[in-house]
Amino acid sequence: MYKILLIDLDNTLLDFDLAQRKALITTLEKYGIEPSENNIELFRKINTYYWEEYEKERITKEKLLVKRFEDFFNIFNIKEDSSIANKSFLLELSYGSDKIEHADEVLETLSKKVKIYAVTNGVYNTQKRRVEESGLKKYFSDIFVSEKIGYQKPKKEFFDYVFKELNYPEKESIIVVGDSLSADIKGGMEYGLDTCWYNPKGKTTSLEPTYVITNLLELLKIFK
Repeated sequence: MYKILLIDLDNTLLDFDLAQRKALITTLEKYGIEPSENNIELFRKINTYYWEEYEKERITKEKLLVKRFEDFFNIFNIKEDSSIANKSFLLELSYGSDKIEHADEVLETLSKKVKIYAVTNGVYNTQKRRVEESGLKKYFSDIFVSEKIGYQKPKKEFFDYVFKELNYPEKESIIVVGDSLSADIKGGMEYGLDTCWYNPKGKTTSLEPTYVITNLLELLKIFK
């Protein structure tokens, strides 16, 4: 029986896609850009590219946050300060507290059985506020955010930090749950931990996580 649950936030417990969409629409309107589906998708692709580059350590997070808007604005020939646009976007994003279906129910039940820790990549203040706004904070014993740690999932150093903070528990007592194959599943597997891939869209992978679920309620079966 697992004693510790390390669970991702974005698109596992909190609906990041929806939060990002709302924040982007507000930001685009502020700069006179039509928040059309094409423009939203265009920004998403640019944003995804830079986060992947960051994960591969080819760019710093500080540069990532600005470059995504710089590239996006260049397409529309907009000469605005990308750093200011990014701050506006992050502020809007920090209020994105929409939850994945059954998140409350599952955490409420599991919090009575195991210790739950949020493990997330991203901007510390943004993630902290989103957790508080969502009402999920009460379920977590602690929240580990890559920006504050100095390393992002799936880096070994991220998990080293978490393990030190948890006083080096037995790896057999821990399971990592998340939607990202590269960050959550690969990171957990390489660290020698059991993993559970939250895969609501039924994607395929060559990786072999310990469990695969398509609905958060299925997580309860693992802890019976």
